[in-house]
Order: sequence, then C-alpha cells, then structure tokens
Amino acid sequence: KIQEIKRLEQQIMSIRSDIVKNTDALDECSKCKDFLDSLTPSSWFVGFTEKKRKRQRARRRARIEKRKEEFLREQESLRSKVNAKVEKERRPLGKGRRQKKVADDDIETQLQEIPTPLFDDEPLESSGDECPMWFELPEQLVEKFSALENEILFLLKQ
Repeated sequence: KIQEIKRLEQQIMSIRSDIVKNTDALDECSKCKDFLDSLTPSSWFVGFTEKKRKRQRARRRARIEKRKEEFLREQESLRSKVNAKVEKERRPLGKGRRQKKVADDDIETQLQEIPTPLFDDEPLESSGDECPMWFELPEQLVEKFSALENEILFLLKQ
C-alpha cells in the first residue's frame, strides 16, 4: 500500500506540473490574443457584434412564435374539451337558444380564466460564439506591421 501511495503522489505531482504548465501557456496565448485584438480594426468587432445581435433577435422571435403557437394550440384544445363537455350536458336538457347562450358563456368564462402569458419577456440569449480572429493568414500580420511602420516613419519625418 505504501508503494501505491507513493505512485499516486507522483501522479498527482505530475498532474499539478501539467496544470501549471498549461496555465502558463494559456496566459501566454491570452496575451498574444489581446495583442492581436488590439491590432484588429474596431469595425471588425462592431460588424461581428451586429451580426450576433441579429442572430439573437431572430432566435428570440422564433422562440416567441413557438410559445404563441403552443398557447393557441392549448387554448383551442381546451375550447374543444369544454365544448364537448357542454354539449354532453346540454343534450339531455333539449334544444334552445337560451341554453346555447349559457353554454357559450360557460366556454368563454373558462377560457378567460386562463391568463395570457407575456410573450415579450423572452430574453436575448447568447450562443457563446466568440468573435473570430481578424488575422487568418500570417501575411495579414506582416501587412499590418508594415503599415504601422510606414505610419511611424511618416510621423518621425514631420
């Protein structure tokens, strides 16, 4: 058992070492991403944000429409059940306009007891998509640095 405990402790130390190494790599990658994001034109982020908002609104509209359809189906189902119940109760009594009006009032009363839900309370939900990198090719980075270098040289000459 002592050997197994030592083996497990070595595995734990190895895993902790890997965690520290991966955390350092993640920090380094985050710094690089932040640097590249600082070089990215702001219009890129604005365009992505606008597209993301449009997708969110479209998903929200679809969810609202689905909820409305479900509510209307449930209401129609209830209406048919109440109609069947009223018809069953009305048959033995005979036919008459007064009974039909009472039955219709019954249906409406039961349907009014069901509160209409607020459909517009549906929140905008994020898909979790991150903004893709503007730099897709190394040449783009070289071009950006060349442009910045030319801009600095121009400013130095003035």
